[in-house]
Amino acid sequence: MHVRQLISVCAVISMLNVSTPSVGQARLSGKSQAVPGPVAGTKITEQYARLIARDAFFWAWPMVNVYNRRLAFKDLSEPGLMGSIVPVAPLNRLSMLTDYIEPQERLVACPN
Repeated sequence: MHVRQLISVCAVISMLNVSTPSVGQARLSGKSQAVPGPVAGTKITEQYARLIARDAFFWAWPMVNVYNRRLAFKDLSEPGLMGSIVPVAPLNRLSMLTDYIEPQERLVACPN
């Protein structure tokens, strides 16, 4: 549920930033020039909103994935293997494989 909430928030923020009419100031070669924003009252299409949501998901997923892993690993007491296969360790500690993963294993992607 946390992932969906984060993605929804990112999509809404992206849409608000796109649809908010404003005028910014840009400095080009020492002169201030007005940079116009979107035309007031412009509405975005459903296709564009889907594109923004897709981009938000694409850029937010790695952050959410790392955060979820951090939450899962914070309570570990010592390095070891999860399910006797995948190395896991508490925060700021390392764990490693000592042998190859069997080709039949589907828990993690591997070149086997």
